[in-house]
Amino acid sequence: MFKNYFLTSGYGVGKTKLISFDRALRKAKIENYNLVKISSILPPGVKKKSNIDLIPSSILYIAYGYLISDRKGEIISAVCGVALPEREKEIGMIMEWSSYEKKEKGIEEVRKMLETAMNDRGIRIKKIEIVSIEKKVKDFTCVFAGCAVF
Repeated sequence: MFKNYFLTSGYGVGKTKLISFDRALRKAKIENYNLVKISSILPPGVKKKSNIDLIPSSILYIAYGYLISDRKGEIISAVCGVALPEREKEIGMIMEWSSYEKKEKGIEEVRKMLETAMNDRGIRIKKIEIVSIEKKVKDFTCVFAGCAVF
């Protein structure tokens, strides 16, 4: 069913929560899709893509983390990563994180979660890929990181 994955992150700033979220989706290059949140399984054999080639308004299946704050000066971050299996016929994992901390903390946490989840399933890791975003809050600020499968 799914042949590709797209790791992405972005941020947005606006006068409302929803506008900041929409702008974060725009920076992440997924603003014209209807997002359906999925859990943490990366389908077997998917290939990395640098863009999404679906018709605008299509349903886009995506695991993501995000955070919106309007506390000026505060640091917020979002991180998403994938663990790809050594054997192409096995599943991989997607993990996401968001917090009022620097992105380095999230990168470390996502890496640990990916390693643990693959280990729990007895699946050897070929590669881990992680995207992250960190912003200092002004107005409503949203950070977003996700992995779409299509």
